[in-house]
Amino acid sequence: MKQKILMTYYQFLARCARGYLKRHKPIIIGINGSVGKTTARAIIFQTLQQFIPSSYSIYSSPKNFNGELGMSLSIFCVEQRTPTPYYLIKIAIVCLYQRFFGTKKYDIILLEYGIDRPQEMEFLLSIAKPHYGVFTKLDSVHSLQFGDPQKIANEEVKMILWTQEIAYLNSNDTYARQLHSMLHIDAFYYRTALENDVEKNDLDFCNTHLHHEKNILWNHATLRLHDQEISIKTNLIEKQNLWYIAVALSISDAIVYKLTQQSLFTKKTKTPLTLEYTLLPGRFSLFAWVADSLIIDSSYNASPKSMRKTIENVFRLQKDVYPDHKVVVVFGEMRELGDFEEKEHRQIAPILDHVADYIYFVGNAVAHTIDELQKIWTTKDIVHFVSSREAGEAVKKLLQQSDQKFLVLCKWSQNTIFLEETVQLLLADPKNSSKLVRQSNIRQKKKEAFFSSLNKQ
Repeated sequence: MKQKILMTYYQFLARCARGYLKRHKPIIIGINGSVGKTTARAIIFQTLQQFIPSSYSIYSSPKNFNGELGMSLSIFCVEQRTPTPYYLIKIAIVCLYQRFFGTKKYDIILLEYGIDRPQEMEFLLSIAKPHYGVFTKLDSVHSLQFGDPQKIANEEVKMILWTQEIAYLNSNDTYARQLHSMLHIDAFYYRTALENDVEKNDLDFCNTHLHHEKNILWNHATLRLHDQEISIKTNLIEKQNLWYIAVALSISDAIVYKLTQQSLFTKKTKTPLTLEYTLLPGRFSLFAWVADSLIIDSSYNASPKSMRKTIENVFRLQKDVYPDHKVVVVFGEMRELGDFEEKEHRQIAPILDHVADYIYFVGNAVAHTIDELQKIWTTKDIVHFVSSREAGEAVKKLLQQSDQKFLVLCKWSQNTIFLEETVQLLLADPKNSSKLVRQSNIRQKKKEAFFSSLNKQ
């Protein structure tokens, strides 16, 4: 009964959102996939802010709002969500008013098409069909709700099939490669790894190197946008983010041309672009610790593919910039994998073995990783904790008692692991706590209740 009432409520907000978009006709950029969509959205949004003429306004929710409720809230620029009857009634009234009388809030909006159950994508597309669609990559997340990856793919690809003008497809994804022949709009390929056999992507990069400058770690690269090459310097370190920057610049160029009939770039563009971004909390954020050690906070969430990518990026960081640092990985279990849980946790073990000097495990499903790791890692200690705070104290003790320098990576899935609590214990500057994920009062209360329950066991 409760679920039926909620669905009726979501449908009401959806009708309001659909009517609002129909009245104001903004340019809609949609991002979907189970890996990297929030990061891609943030990069595209901040890139557009740098290149779209200032007379046009751009909006992207600062919250991770997607799904049946989140999309409508994003369209109406609602940035707080409280699960109370009073709040739901208030938001319904606000959205109804905005649908008929609200002024235009933006010319361009970025929306995440996040799904976790069958038929949800169709619901989201009934609200807003994107003009520009970005398909990131699929993973085995949400297998618990869908049953198998093919069902996930069948639902996810609907966003691109309903995109109106230009589709951006990740050539690393099998399903994305199959979409090209089904589309009747322009489709451009990019990638987020070097592991595909596509000879040439429309958007790519080369000649990357990292260096320090004024206490900032910069990533240099040459981007190829279709038939042009553009040199950039950015504070985004992870390699896959360079491909997202290429996608973002291509979208910016397309929208600028649509609005002004002028191209953003020309073949004579030679001056390197400096692109500085505000990183989203918990997505490869770098924090200082004493004695030149570095904390890498990737505690927002984790899927098998994002876990591998993050560990690979830490390896690159160590190899290119911090060769004298040892690598510590605080690894929390990956969630929502359903029948794939054991397999995916076991498959991550060889990657950890290759990169990590110390591993601190948190959660229950990591028992599979530990079991696999013990077969190949016989010379090093493996430590397992139920509590992320206990893991944080153990890592802190290691850093305090050693003369060695460290790179400490924290990576996990959401819900009852709270690996940001590990990060918080390791911060050299406590003021940086505000830059961590899940710091709202509601979240803090949930965490305290959770840790209290562990203490009583």
